[in-house]
Amino acid sequence: MREETKSNYSPQVRAGMVPNLRVKNHNGQDTNILEGLVYCIKHKNTGVNIDSNGRAIYMAAPKHNNNGNEWQHWGVEITQYRLEATITGFQYGNLEAALANAVRTPHVLSEYHGVIRNPTNASVSSSVSKSFEKVNTITWGFNRSSTLEFSNKFTISTDAKLSIGALNMGGSIIRESEDTISLSLQENQQYTYSYTSADTISHNVNVLPNSSISIDLIINQARDFSVPLAARVKIEGFSDRVKQDGNFVRDTEVDLAAVQNSLELENYQGNFVGTEGNQVIFEVNGALIGDIACESIFDVKDC
Repeated sequence: MREETKSNYSPQVRAGMVPNLRVKNHNGQDTNILEGLVYCIKHKNTGVNIDSNGRAIYMAAPKHNNNGNEWQHWGVEITQYRLEATITGFQYGNLEAALANAVRTPHVLSEYHGVIRNPTNASVSSSVSKSFEKVNTITWGFNRSSTLEFSNKFTISTDAKLSIGALNMGGSIIRESEDTISLSLQENQQYTYSYTSADTISHNVNVLPNSSISIDLIINQARDFSVPLAARVKIEGFSDRVKQDGNFVRDTEVDLAAVQNSLELENYQGNFVGTEGNQVIFEVNGALIGDIACESIFDVKDC
């Protein structure tokens, strides 16, 4: 459905911030430590962080310094980070064809049932007009896979708009959704949007002498039609950062390398397609499923 594209954007470094470059060990290998982020120093055996009263920290006496002493072994851990994933750029299969081929299920609106009686010896012509609301339901469903297995480090949102605009199909208008929605694993990776649209139908009827007719308003529903969809997941990261003047900034945007490092820590296994600025981009797939009110007709019968 979509060709893979490579971004022409290059990673961006925020002005005044220490760039988030990977720190290499003495063998020249990358570590999970990046420059410009804030880390705490954690004791290997107890998991306790190094603390300070603002003036000093406890240091071992030189005579007790020993590389084999595990009570002097420490590691570093990033103080906090979070990831924001926005699902956007939706593309759909042939929605027009799906609607045209969908099975129509007639739905009788009982509240609009009526009877016209003609007790005279002459035919009577009448115009019947009804205003009513049609209910439409659209569901964006995403394939549940590692692509959408987000950890609790992620905040997820999407602009799941039906971006093909207004579609006229047999009198049915599918309007563009302006909703901003949230997804979670507990919601089975889908979002359902329902809306009503106003409609008016008119019909001229002829009632024969000394007879009656019944009139029912019927809406043909195109139920459970489905088209494939694809979208992009754009992920950016936030953490505490060090400024070039030595001061700290809390919970601010990080550079591309830090986002990639965070995704590695979360073992995110999405379908990678590229980067854009400091965002990492993946693709997700699924289906758009609809239950749309199409043709509206009057069913006229003798009674």
